[in-house]
Amino acid sequence: MFIKNISLKNFRNYGELNFSPSRYINVLQGRNAQGKTNLLEALYILSSSKSFRVRSERELLKWDNNFAEIKAQIECGDGRLKDIAMRWLEENGSLERRIFVNGSAVKKLGLFLGEVLLTLFVPGDLSLTQGAPSLRRRYLDVLLCKISPIYYDCLSRYKNVLQQKNKLLHLKDLGSEYYKNLSVADKALLEALDVQLLEFGARIICFRALLLEYIETLAADFYGKLSGDSEDLLKLDYRSKALPADESDFFRRLRELSSVYAQGELLIKRDIDEELLRLARESYLLNLKERRSRIILRNTAGIGPHTDDFTVSIKSSRSLKYFGSQGQHRSVVLALRLAEAKVMAEINREKSIILLDDCFSELDGGRVRLLVSYLLSLNCQVFITAAHSAAFADADKEKIRFFEVSSGRISEV
Repeated sequence: MFIKNISLKNFRNYGELNFSPSRYINVLQGRNAQGKTNLLEALYILSSSKSFRVRSERELLKWDNNFAEIKAQIECGDGRLKDIAMRWLEENGSLERRIFVNGSAVKKLGLFLGEVLLTLFVPGDLSLTQGAPSLRRRYLDVLLCKISPIYYDCLSRYKNVLQQKNKLLHLKDLGSEYYKNLSVADKALLEALDVQLLEFGARIICFRALLLEYIETLAADFYGKLSGDSEDLLKLDYRSKALPADESDFFRRLRELSSVYAQGELLIKRDIDEELLRLARESYLLNLKERRSRIILRNTAGIGPHTDDFTVSIKSSRSLKYFGSQGQHRSVVLALRLAEAKVMAEINREKSIILLDDCFSELDGGRVRLLVSYLLSLNCQVFITAAHSAAFADADKEKIRFFEVSSGRISEV
């Protein structure tokens, strides 16, 4: 999959742009605040419907305009062409966004995710290894929603039921502090909600744990190449209050599945392996019951995939979060993002598009050369922002095109 053409109208600092990139590596160079990252933002929005920089979509519209548009023509690996368009219109103080695929309006976001296979790295991604657990959960959730409609549905339903449970717990806290003091009717309602949380939550945990096993293999391989030390192992471990200790039957079954089957097939099966799901349900239910006996209502629902996390460690630095250098953090996050691209490519049998914003900072010359060499070997479309082209001095230029970005205009160098 690659972008044949992208056009922008009144988007950020672009009044009007029509850009036909190379199907391989595109280097966007130029001074700061000229529009390099804005272009990556437009490409990212075409795949996810959301910006990675702002919460208010009004900021995407060029100053003093009430309309903006992103359009792209994408060629798939089998030669099919796909037209994607995103339009914003502000009227009477209200901003409306509409998405179109091949001229037809998209009515459900879950059906749109995965139309454009795209992976993005930005400097803020270092929070994946240094920041809060919610960021690592989001990393898994976004990727799974792109590759599995089943997961998207489970996650949506789980969040809805969780919201109902938290609302009920908050209301009951006004009159009774502990679960044991609730009425029979209120206990029955909470237990009914827990049954639904258990059903959706167990599947979410299994999907995430399987995905992380798959990502670990891919990311560890790339990290070893980038660090120049194949024995400096990268390790990812899923952590959940709903699951037992590492040596439980659940984790033994997880390792068994990841070694016996092709992980890509596991992730797009109609449902999770029955034994793994049974073990997850049993542990989740046991922890829910144990917690109920002592729960303080104002603590809300404190167990489940919405509180889960995964740890990242490398052999040379133990816990990366506390002992890793900035170069190691950047290398690990790049490895996670490139693993993400490979997961989407293998499951969809379609090459992913890769966006890298300021990816060379804090990498030494050796790692920069290894990264460029790896990107060239992928034979997929890559967009890289850079202040200059020095990082590509020793690279084979046959698959690299350089573009100067200046004041919302792009010209080939």
